[in-house]
Amino acid sequence: MIHNLIGEIIFETTILNASRLEVHLDQISSGIYFVKVYNGVKYDCLKISINKS
Repeated sequence: MIHNLIGEIIFETTILNASRLEVHLDQISSGIYFVKVYNGVKYDCLKISINKS
């Protein structure tokens, strides 16, 4: 799941039996976003910055 600073979900998907997912962010505006990944046991979250000049 990818969401913006106010909590709106920008992208969400479910994948099974994969260790990698490629997401194209061409349609997303510049800004700060959070990527949240759930592996069935725990959530991992990281912050990403998109800068389109």
